[in-house]
Amino acid sequence: IFYKVEGEGIVSNGIAMSAQEIEEDFRSLSKADKSMGKNSFWEKFKVDMYKKTVIKQLRKLLPPLPEETIKVYEGLNKQEEKTVSPERANLIKQFNEAFTSSGLTAEELRSVIYTKYFVSEPADLTDDQLKEITHELKEKGRSIIEAVRLIGPKEEQELQELITEKQLNQQEEQILVYLGIEPDKRLSTEEYKLVKSFIEQNTKEQILQAIGWEEKKPTKEEQQKLLEDLEYA
Repeated sequence: IFYKVEGEGIVSNGIAMSAQEIEEDFRSLSKADKSMGKNSFWEKFKVDMYKKTVIKQLRKLLPPLPEETIKVYEGLNKQEEKTVSPERANLIKQFNEAFTSSGLTAEELRSVIYTKYFVSEPADLTDDQLKEITHELKEKGRSIIEAVRLIGPKEEQELQELITEKQLNQQEEQILVYLGIEPDKRLSTEEYKLVKSFIEQNTKEQILQAIGWEEKKPTKEEQQKLLEDLEYA
């Protein structure tokens, strides 16, 4: 990258980082990456996170912006604020009020927004999404974070014991699908409560009927092979 510094002329700077350096020196220190598992930014947007890491390190080499440039940026931001429609401005106001009352931190709010809408900033939400998240913040307050907070090993073990007790190991994936949960991802606190409640409040027969589970019957070929294996044994 090239830039001009007054009194020094043109200056050239650059930075190069390997994937291994980024993984070991930066990603390994990310608490969000560890807590969000497969839903973390590093998992879903690895290339972009690599770029972001390099750019952030490169910014340290750049001189500070002149005061005049900062004023121009501030002016652009104010101009953008003026171009927002009255309806959008009202939605933003209601959203900010709901967020302030919820007790969430800015980081927690971003986690909720990303989990629900796959955008990292409130400004990127559509009007409909703003209405929806504002309503949820008013209704749930800080408890909305349960939708993104992942359960730990203790809860996972408790759930597995409950599934084993009801003899539902073969149907575990179908239960998650029935409840609208992706089978291959870690459960959030909210999802954990939903699964636990569903299994506790229903008998095995009621659960099997609800999910439409039918035991797979072996084909004639599979039956014949099983008999041959038994005879051989």
